[in-house]
Amino acid sequence: MKKAHLFIIDPPNAATLPIDTSVRLASELHKQGAEIYSAGLADLCSSDAVQARCRRMTFTTAEHTSVVIDHRAAVKSLAGFAAVHMRKDPPFNLAYIAATWHLDRAGTQVFNRPQALRDYNEKMAVLHFPAQTLRSLVSSDVEQILAFIAQQLQGNAIVKPLLRHGGQGVFRVKLDLLGEPEARRKIAAAQRQHGTTLIVQQFREEVLQGEVRCFCAFGVPVAWCLKVPAEGNFLANTAQGAKLRPYRPSSTDIATATTVAQRLLQDGVYFIGLDMIAGLITEINLTSPRLLLPPQSSDDPYPQIAARIMAG
Repeated sequence: MKKAHLFIIDPPNAATLPIDTSVRLASELHKQGAEIYSAGLADLCSSDAVQARCRRMTFTTAEHTSVVIDHRAAVKSLAGFAAVHMRKDPPFNLAYIAATWHLDRAGTQVFNRPQALRDYNEKMAVLHFPAQTLRSLVSSDVEQILAFIAQQLQGNAIVKPLLRHGGQGVFRVKLDLLGEPEARRKIAAAQRQHGTTLIVQQFREEVLQGEVRCFCAFGVPVAWCLKVPAEGNFLANTAQGAKLRPYRPSSTDIATATTVAQRLLQDGVYFIGLDMIAGLITEINLTSPRLLLPPQSSDDPYPQIAARIMAG
């Protein structure tokens, strides 16, 4: 049983399965001799021990897209697994937080550490690393946000709801085009719609050529990719139509990513996806970070990652 791994994930989606990091990692662990199980947030329960109603995952070929999940569920103690992989996609809501409370008592290794998942909001985490990240403000005050855009960001900003993902609710504010009254209206409307604080960052034109995704495992950058926005768009999210292209990092890119990854590793963040524009980090993805590779890429860091996990 100690060779078994539990993945807490959303049910695999056929449309996104080719770039599903969770299933691909599960597939590689399976190749290296692990039994694989999956569960959702609602499948966790706690009493004297933490248990999960889980289902066996198997793969009919060497490809991770051949995943099959048994419809029959069995209740198993989390302490009996070699590791639990907490890779549920956002929303990061109370149900997600409650799951981390279960995982605090798992009795085995959890990737990423539950406390770290609570402590580091994916967007707000950049504030811990001012030297490596875009200048940012997190606020609920519309007038403060407007002043920050005008005085600190040269009137050109990107505004994101703090708790959304995949480019949802993200918009640009360019004061010389919108004008202050319309910018104020848009910011206030976003706050009402999403019911949360906003993060504001400088808009960098370099994003139109692509945003870099660096995937780090155990404090080391292992994969790099360029996410190029769709024509006429500035959102470099695959969910918004961005295309994946090869990217060769500079020595500065590597140093920046390594500094942040090593620091977060101390807090139990074993896997992160860093989004970077012009050499600066814009977002630190740690709930279910994707290891993105361009089509037909010959790179395959998964065997190395899985071997590191299996080694314990």
